[in-house]
Amino acid sequence: MLFLPESVYQSRRALLKDLDRGKLTAEQAYQRMLEMEATDHIALVELGRLRQLVGDRAGAEECFWRAVQAQPWHWGPYLGLAQLLADSSEQAPLSQGLAELAFRKLLLDDEALENLSHEPPLRGFEGIEGLKDLSRAEQIELAAEALRRRRDLEPAAVTARLRPHRLIHQLQEAADIDAQFVDVLVQEGQAIVPLLVGVLRAWAQNYLTDDDECTVENVLALLGEIGDAAAIPCLLEFAALDNVDLSGAASWALDRIIESHSDQAAPVIGDIAPGLAVPERIAVVEKLLRHRRLDASGELFMRLSENLSVCSNEDRERFVPLLLMAIITARGRPGLELARATLRRTSDLLSRKGRALCEDLIADLGAGSIPVPPSPEPSPWTVYDICAGNAVWEDDEEESGDEEDDFSPEPARRKHTPGRNDPCWCGSGRKYKKCHLEADQQAGNGGAPAARGDFDGLRRRLGDFLAQVVPRSDSRLAMEEFFGDDQPEEQETASLIDWMMHDWISPRLGRTVMQEYLRRHGSSLPAREHALVEAWSRSFVGLYEVQEVRVGSGIEVKDLVSDKVFFVHDVSLSKQLVRWDGLLARVVEGERGLEFTGVGVTVPRQQLEPLREWMEEDRRRVGLPWPDYLKRNLPRIRRQPSQLSAEWFESLQLCNTDGEELLFSKAVYSVLDEEALISALNGWPELSKDEEGERHNWLKGPPGEDGRTVLGSFRIERGEFVFECNSKARLERGKAELAARAGAALRHLRDEFTTQNEMKRRVREKPPAAESTKDEIPAEVRHALITEALEQHFAKWPDTALPALDGETPRQAAKTAAGRRKLSALLRDFENAEEHKRRAGEPHYDVSRLRAQLGLKE
Repeated sequence: MLFLPESVYQSRRALLKDLDRGKLTAEQAYQRMLEMEATDHIALVELGRLRQLVGDRAGAEECFWRAVQAQPWHWGPYLGLAQLLADSSEQAPLSQGLAELAFRKLLLDDEALENLSHEPPLRGFEGIEGLKDLSRAEQIELAAEALRRRRDLEPAAVTARLRPHRLIHQLQEAADIDAQFVDVLVQEGQAIVPLLVGVLRAWAQNYLTDDDECTVENVLALLGEIGDAAAIPCLLEFAALDNVDLSGAASWALDRIIESHSDQAAPVIGDIAPGLAVPERIAVVEKLLRHRRLDASGELFMRLSENLSVCSNEDRERFVPLLLMAIITARGRPGLELARATLRRTSDLLSRKGRALCEDLIADLGAGSIPVPPSPEPSPWTVYDICAGNAVWEDDEEESGDEEDDFSPEPARRKHTPGRNDPCWCGSGRKYKKCHLEADQQAGNGGAPAARGDFDGLRRRLGDFLAQVVPRSDSRLAMEEFFGDDQPEEQETASLIDWMMHDWISPRLGRTVMQEYLRRHGSSLPAREHALVEAWSRSFVGLYEVQEVRVGSGIEVKDLVSDKVFFVHDVSLSKQLVRWDGLLARVVEGERGLEFTGVGVTVPRQQLEPLREWMEEDRRRVGLPWPDYLKRNLPRIRRQPSQLSAEWFESLQLCNTDGEELLFSKAVYSVLDEEALISALNGWPELSKDEEGERHNWLKGPPGEDGRTVLGSFRIERGEFVFECNSKARLERGKAELAARAGAALRHLRDEFTTQNEMKRRVREKPPAAESTKDEIPAEVRHALITEALEQHFAKWPDTALPALDGETPRQAAKTAAGRRKLSALLRDFENAEEHKRRAGEPHYDVSRLRAQLGLKE
């Protein structure tokens, strides 16, 4: 049972009072709690600590693991288990993995973080002494990140054991999840099912909040996709809820399990039916009508009529007529006798009025034609639809009709702020919480500046006004114009609202929403608010280059259209962007000065100048001044960076170090005389065996020379001899050398080529990995190797001829004004890339050293 009766909570409180008064020992109190509820994770954790204190390590570990499985959402069981295992060198990797999970879950629990101010949960974590000046959240975040980096050294067995728990945590951090992650979760199979049930338990017992509802809906769908008949009792508890989202997902999951495991489902339902509450019994009746083969004998209907004495009079009066009608509807005329037998068994539990109602029901159905239930329609939703937040359950569909709203001067067609489960104001058909709720919150309920302060009331009124004056049909048109054929990401809806508020010309209004707000309400606005709305209505999204970042405050940007440089207050972006990043964003006047509004679009550094040039050419073509051009063409402009990236990728032509077009080439031979072949290869001075001895590398230049280029490689594979290189010219040279040195030992079979277009196609089509590939090199060793390689590369770089500098070396380019301009742009690219590495904790190079060496300012 996931939803516990109030009597369990009362008994727990009584036990804790007895514990406080000394009437019970801690061991006795927590054991009795577990007797009432075997999955009580608090009792399990406390028992684990007690057993740890008396030296019962195995008993403590068992308690902690049971607590983790019972409550995978909470940080406490993970932390207790991590601390228990920390003392064992053999268990250290597992302890560290559990501690990372505990810390990451703790960071999601603001209340717990506040309560930990005097007793930090970082006991035994090395290096914590140096973090004393940081806040508790900062300490824990740094500790979690440090532990994550240790995964490189984690044994495979530990990774496998923690994988389901890490996937559950990814689920915990997400709201709607994409198809790829759904597939990853489904592939876990039964290993993750107990943890999914643990999430449902957390919701049922109030350890989760309304904000977690979307995740619980996802878990129900996943349980239906992965689980078997053993999950039916849990799903029935949720199918009986009044919450449409959760009952809808649970009902879908029950259908999936019944369809996939019908032979197992009937016995499970038969076993639990007499102990179900009436709402769960009604849910079972609905499934028996939908899946009529599930109860061919009628036994399950009879089981549902057992033990009704434990139900309230009101529930019995409601349920028995429903059960009788379902029996007759499902079984036709043969069901009449079964219904009469059921009534005889339950009549003593019914009131006189209730018995008479049931008797009349059976008589009426027996006298007339018995309705035949229609064949159920298959659900239109898949697990992917539900987890993406696109499923709309039956009650929601009734609410979200596609009615057109007539325009009137002061319409009052919908709530100013929809409820979480109301249809979204945009007309998408999705629930507000799954569509624009988060975006409205981020963008101030309507696209006004996101910062909070003196003008919160004005921003709310603007957001309400947008919802009032824009009908659903127009909202859909706006979405189509803004996103085009692209599938919008959830976070992009804030950008849509921002554009609809400031720039979009409503077909019905003939002006922007802000202009309409001024037309209707401008005369009643205070002077300061009137001036702000006017300024906001004139604003546009510009193209900026980050000049300086002040973390925790904002960023200094350069307008690439006007060349103006100014500071913009934005704490969030100051933690995301680095120097020389590109950004499409709207800058407006706010409480603190200039602020960003909506959600900016980052522009890759290499696309910044091409985008500016495209905008300039496009603006000239349409013949508009910059402000008008930027306001009217934002949807096209914001799609251009990805188009430029695609065009750049398609036009990319790679060459090897000899300037030959890159073409992965392979020559395949059959081996006629392996001994003679190996002898010939060993006598070839330009060949060198790799460390594993499995292939010979063909090197350019005499033996012993540093930095020789690898021209190709030779290896014997499944009885064939293979020569591989990266150009057709090298292939012909290699084949000629082979013919001269080992021609009698080989017979040429075929040549194979992989073109650059094919390589590009594979890159485009290859899906991203669900998890990053494990690096077998220890993190600190990898860091040192990369740092050393960077030092060596940039030590030679000033004296290396570069195509980007028209064949000059950086040192030569620094001697002329034109060369310095090109060189400065190149160094900005380097600096931007290296700063991103630094922010990510990766090895990086300080580009200012190159500037100093070449005598360049910024």
